[in-house]
Amino acid sequence: MTGRYEIGVFAHSLFKLGIQMNRLDDFYEEFTGFIEVYQKAPELGAVLASPRIDRDDKKGFLNRVFDKWLSKELIAFINVILHKQCQPLYKSIYRAFQELVDDHKNVARAKVYSVHGLNEKTLEQISQLLSERYHKKVMLTPVTDEKILGGLVVEIGDIRIDMSVAHSLEGLKDKILGIKTGVKG
Repeated sequence: MTGRYEIGVFAHSLFKLGIQMNRLDDFYEEFTGFIEVYQKAPELGAVLASPRIDRDDKKGFLNRVFDKWLSKELIAFINVILHKQCQPLYKSIYRAFQELVDDHKNVARAKVYSVHGLNEKTLEQISQLLSERYHKKVMLTPVTDEKILGGLVVEIGDIRIDMSVAHSLEGLKDKILGIKTGVKG
């Protein structure tokens, strides 16, 4: 059991439980915290992946480490994934769960690339414009990327809006080469 189907089943199960218990926001926040710890502490992943550690010992470890700040429901969910030996899928399950929650809340996530960090006002303006365009609340993640030279690149879902200097220069280069070869652009 280690495929896209299982990822979707796990994510959908937690999503449905969150809706039924009216705790979707709580589960989202807790799962986000768990994934952050999982990513920042490679020792945790090593313990959970180790074939030398008994599955029940792994569950006990999870319970001891997380019982103070995760609900019993989320710990049980994480343990089910562990029991099914799907712990390498934690991050993929989280992303699928995040997509379900975002869709439910009419949220879209976007990355905005710029040479230098953008201030909060600019980020808010970009978010507002994208929200109006896509009829969703758009949550931006700013990313610094020196390769774009200037301007912005926005990625929202599988859409890429490239307003960078590098993109403009590439277009200019194509036009110049088109003139030299007689092809009009």
